[in-house]
Amino acid sequence: MAEQTTKQADLIRQSFVARFGEGEAHRIEDAAQSHYAYDEATLLESGVPSPHGGDDFGSSPFRYWFLYAIGHECVSRFRLDHGIVATEDELREWALAEGELVEHDGDIPDYIAVMGGRYDGWLRDGE
Repeated sequence: MAEQTTKQADLIRQSFVARFGEGEAHRIEDAAQSHYAYDEATLLESGVPSPHGGDDFGSSPFRYWFLYAIGHECVSRFRLDHGIVATEDELREWALAEGELVEHDGDIPDYIAVMGGRYDGWLRDGE
């Protein structure tokens, strides 16, 4: 997909908010960002350079954080720990129908999650 405009990228987040509410969008972003910050701090403490230091969030930062949340299982296994109210099935349904996760045009937030199959079932069939 060609570069999206900011307005188009906002449509992804707006679609999520229309279905689940602003609070739920914030909880997903907060969950992903807390893991991001923890990962950064842990690596820095160990003297390992961060793999995310210069990440390109793409045209939709919300989509980046949603992908990050999938990789850290914030929207599945640990969703209640993060206060996320929507069920995994509801979130997956939205992701497949409206999230446009395959169209993410920034850096992949979590290569280990990709290799571990954590994105399976969150992307449209065959993608």
